[in-house]
Amino acid sequence: MKENKKYYITSVCLFVAFLLFTVLVKAVDVQTFERLGTEIGLGSINIPIADALEYNETMYTISSILGDVALLSVAYFGLFGLMQLIIKKGFAKVDKDLYVLAGMYAVVLAFYVLFEKMIINYRPVILHA
Repeated sequence: MKENKKYYITSVCLFVAFLLFTVLVKAVDVQTFERLGTEIGLGSINIPIADALEYNETMYTISSILGDVALLSVAYFGLFGLMQLIIKKGFAKVDKDLYVLAGMYAVVLAFYVLFEKMIINYRPVILHA
């Protein structure tokens, strides 16, 4: 039980850090990024890094592959849960951890959609148009 409490506290702390970072990006050191004509939070950090980095096809390919691997892991656990449901013939018999994981995926998806619709901060784009 002590370990569960530790995990709960860690989760809450990480969520608070996420909210704090979101507020910081929206309100602290907001500067105009000339290439895009948009305002970017934490500009003293973000703008010089965006100016220093050039587009690299290899790194873009690697990051795309890693994103696809992450989506494949979501699909794997979804199929694993579906298999358990079919084999064990009941929602109550599916591992509870899979429900928690599905809930976490739903929360991540909800925040992704939220931040796509409600733009908090434009990210510097280094892709060539």
